[in-house]
Amino acid sequence: MTLKYIPPTNQSIYQLVLEGIEFELEDGEYYNGLDNSGWESWTDQEKFKWCYRLWYSTAVGKDMESWLRGLPLGMPYMNDEIEKLGHNPETYWLDCATEIVNQVGDQYVFLKACQYPELWREPLGKNYVRNIDIDHVLKELTA
Repeated sequence: MTLKYIPPTNQSIYQLVLEGIEFELEDGEYYNGLDNSGWESWTDQEKFKWCYRLWYSTAVGKDMESWLRGLPLGMPYMNDEIEKLGHNPETYWLDCATEIVNQVGDQYVFLKACQYPELWREPLGKNYVRNIDIDHVLKELTA
């Protein structure tokens, strides 16, 4: 089933990302670690974690901002539409990526890095400074 996304006005980044995740959950079927059956009963945090896992397992080598620019979720993407929603088109994709990472939390980011170190890359890009040096920790764990 193909749905047409028509965003309302004045939505927060949180709401836009969550609706984009829900759009993808409803529109696609996923299996294994991305199983989305019963997603309607998930909490918002579970939906954000599912989105993080989707990025982590399918966008190898890309940071989350680059992945989102490829439109994997049903979110507004035209600059004029983004502006009408009250957001800055220059920072919109990074703002959305940051919202996802903030919602899943540093512990979840670290957990995924430890579970699948071969897939690890900084979700917010190489210039992002994290409180813990995950690259260093992963080297120690695999040494």
